[in-house]
Formats: sequence, C-alpha cells, structure tokens
Amino acid sequence: MTREEKETIINWNDADRVVSVYSCMPAVWAKCKRAGWKLSLSQHDSKDREIAREYEAPLRLFRFSMVSQARHEAQVNTSRAALASR
Repeated sequence: MTREEKETIINWNDADRVVSVYSCMPAVWAKCKRAGWKLSLSQHDSKDREIAREYEAPLRLFRFSMVSQARHEAQVNTSRAALASR
C-alpha cells in the first residue's frame, strides 16, 4: 500500500451520535485503541496482512481541533530556539 493510499476517514452525523474512524494507519489504530474505542472492522489483503481498521465511539467522546499555520510556525520557532540555546 502506498503512502497516498493510506487514508483516514472520520465520519459522524447528528442522527446517530456515533463517530467512526476508518484508517489504514497503525498510529491512528493505536490512538483509538488507547482511547477505548470499539473495533468494528478489520480488513486484510490477499496475503492476510491487516491493512485497515474501523473504530466507533459515542460522539461525545470525540474531539476535533486544528492548529493554524501561524501558531504551528510559532511553536516550531520556539522549539528551535530552545534547542539552539542548549
């Protein structure tokens, strides 16, 4: 599977009040598992290698946030300055 094919899809709606996270990335699987989300799907390729998982949880447990580009750059610059002063 190429890097371009390794996607993560987050889906929810107001009717069900459940969020599902379908992902081909083990780091996302680990995060969902650590959070205690329910595994609802595990997909394997023709060689029986696990390639995707889907987790579900009540919408109230899901948090979504984004960092602005300016804030990210400020954090990077602060970290670089701290490392340079060591």
